[in-house]
Amino acid sequence: MKLSDMMPSKYLKTSDVDGEAVVTVKELKKVNVAREDAEPEYKWTILFHEFSKPMVLNKTNLTRMGKALGDDSDDWIGNAVMLYVDDEVQYGSETVSGLRIRAVKQPAGKARAALGADDVNRKLRDAEEDRPF
Repeated sequence: MKLSDMMPSKYLKTSDVDGEAVVTVKELKKVNVAREDAEPEYKWTILFHEFSKPMVLNKTNLTRMGKALGDDSDDWIGNAVMLYVDDEVQYGSETVSGLRIRAVKQPAGKARAALGADDVNRKLRDAEEDRPF
């Protein structure tokens, strides 16, 4: 049994994500993330359609969400971001794995086919015929 299976979490963690995944925002909610015996600690969470558990948003990922989808969180719902595991997250004096968010790269438009010499000459002739003088 994997260690991650032995320590279940109600929030999304690195072992839940396989490298990277395009995810769609379903819901944002502020929840108490403190243990039952501790003082309340409220943080923003984000739920993606692709996962059953929400992700706790720290300041870094909140900023990255804003950069990826805009300053108004109401506009995030239904939009996609890239969720990925970053193995170089600084946590205090340690380097650990953590979840990160970035914008989804838009696919490049279809490359235009190169014009052959006949096409170029035809376009030049057409342009000359359209001149008023």
